[in-house]
This record gives sequence, C-alpha cells and structure tokens, in this order.
Amino acid sequence: MLKKYLFVLPFTLAGLVSNAQTILENKTVNAVPATHLDFDGINDYVNCGNAPAVQISGNAITLEARVKFKSFAGSFNDGSIINKEQNSPDYGYMLRAGSSGIVNFNLGNGWWNELSSPSYSVTIGVWHHIAATYDGTTMKIYVDGVLVASQVSANIYFSSTNQNLMIGSWSNIGRYLNAAVDEVRVWNVSRTAAEIQHYMNCELSNPTSQTGLVAYYQFNQGIDSADNTALTTLADSSATAYTATLTNFALNGTTSNWLSGSSVVTGSTCSILSSNDFAFNFENVKVYPNPSSGIFQLQIQEEVQLEVYDLMGKMVLPKNVQAGAAFFDLSQYASGVYILKATNVFGDTIVSKIVKE
Repeated sequence: MLKKYLFVLPFTLAGLVSNAQTILENKTVNAVPATHLDFDGINDYVNCGNAPAVQISGNAITLEARVKFKSFAGSFNDGSIINKEQNSPDYGYMLRAGSSGIVNFNLGNGWWNELSSPSYSVTIGVWHHIAATYDGTTMKIYVDGVLVASQVSANIYFSSTNQNLMIGSWSNIGRYLNAAVDEVRVWNVSRTAAEIQHYMNCELSNPTSQTGLVAYYQFNQGIDSADNTALTTLADSSATAYTATLTNFALNGTTSNWLSGSSVVTGSTCSILSSNDFAFNFENVKVYPNPSSGIFQLQIQEEVQLEVYDLMGKMVLPKNVQAGAAFFDLSQYASGVYILKATNVFGDTIVSKIVKE
C-alpha cells in the first residue's frame, strides 16, 4: 500500500501544478475604470481651448475643482488649477494653490484683483474640493465647503481674454500642478454657499441643462494605470461640449495617467436643491477680520450658538449670540487655525475656518 501511494502522489501533485499554471495563464484581469487624471508637476497640462462660452466677462463667476496635491509649488502662483490668464494688461481668471497650502483666486480687469486663503487651507495627500466665487461684490474661496477667505471687491467688471483655458498650467505654459484632478467646473454665475456644499461630493445631473455651467470635465475616461496612450482628449460634459487636449502626459503607469480612486464616485449624482437648503448659510453669519490677532467681530442675522474648536477637536469657546453685532476673543489662545461652528434655534449648523495670528 505504501508503494502504491508513493507511485500515485507525484502524478497528483503534477496535475495540481499543471492546473494551477493553466488557471494563471488564462486568468482574465478585470480592468478598473479610471476616475481622474494625474498631473506630474513637470510638464503635464490640459488645453481646453478658447470656446466663446469660457470667454467670461462681467461680474459673476464660479471656479471649482477636486484636487489631491502630491506636493506644493514654491509659490501659490506656480500651482495652476484653472487658468485663463493674460498679462499686461491683466485680464481673465485663475484658481491656483501652493506654498504651504495657500489657495489663490484672481480676476483681471486691467489689473489683478486677488484673494488668498490662509496657509494650510489644503494639505498634501488628501482630496479637497476647492471653489472660488465672485458675485459682483465679494470674492470668496471655499475649501471642502467651508468659507476660508473673503474680501469685498465691489464693482469688478473683469474682462475676457483670447488666451486658452488651461488645467494644470497657466495660459503661457508653465507653473505646473503636481496633483490628481477631478470634477473641474467653470460657471458664468456666482454659486451660493449652499449650492457649493450640496454639489461638491457628487457629479452634476443633467449637466447640459445646468444654468451658467460653461465647462465641465468629469475625467471618467480610460483604465486605471493602464496603457491609455490612445486617450489624449478630455470630454466636456457641459452644453459647450468643447473637447480639451491632453499634453505631455505619459498615459501609461501610475503617474501622468488616467487613474482610479477619486473621492467622487462615478455616477453619483446629487438631488436637486430645495428652498430649505438655502435657509441657513454663511451669509447669515459674517466673521471679520479673518485672520485676526485675537478679536473677531460678528454680524449675525439670527440668534445662534457659537462654538470654537481647535484642530484637535477641543472646544475652546462656547458663546450664545443674539442677532446683530457681537465679538469673541481668542487672544489668550495659540496662533493657528480654529473651527467656528454656528447653530441656529432650528438646529441648522454651518462650519467655517478662522485663523488666529
């Protein structure tokens, strides 16, 4: 019996090995659809052209993008996210980031009207939704739905430029972005805080019917990290439908290519906003100056409960505030970024970053 088993066993092992080799050789690898585009920060950029729809002029605009930075440029001037820029005279619009996580928003009407966020508004290795708006009165920057910077810049009538709209570079080529990018949107209207917060974590439904949407790049093309060298254009899902061109991308491998893993899931559209979504927003609570050396002034349209937290999640200040003018004092606390939470009597809550210098 022993000899019999010794004789049969080698054939059994050989059969298993042979079958395993056959399975491996015939194995079909499931391709993973890409969800965004990786920029190498060296020379990658997307040229979106100069369609009439993106030649925005007037006093209303919104720029949006979802970005995961791999490193920051030495200056925020050098990290171009969305750029349509002409210099001397200065016309166009741009959204940039770099230099210790500063986000920068510019509008040109012969000279640049500029707004920058505090340092560390965005961080490396994390997906952030970045938005900038102008409504004819105030320039604003939002990060992940939180208002991080604003300034009154009344009566800016910014002008169009014949330079091409770029993603990842400025219009004269350079100032490259080292980041992953998804969901780039350009609007010729000023989106409200409620609209930005509601739609930042999803794809837009019926994009060709969205009022004021003049460019919309979803980046749902290609196969994750595969040979995508044939995919050198980027579809515009807005009514403009102006196809963009990829320049200098490797389009093969894990960088400078179409990749998966965006924080916005393909096909995840949001519900339509109702009137209730606009009931309590950042327009109801104004904080200034921000940054401040310690004393923050408040202008509030309704009674709220204010809470201030440090970045460790520790509450440093609770305060009940009636409608009207008020203030709170962080002079005794360390310099840095704090989180301001305001809750009205109905339980509606808004959150904003404040900076104590």
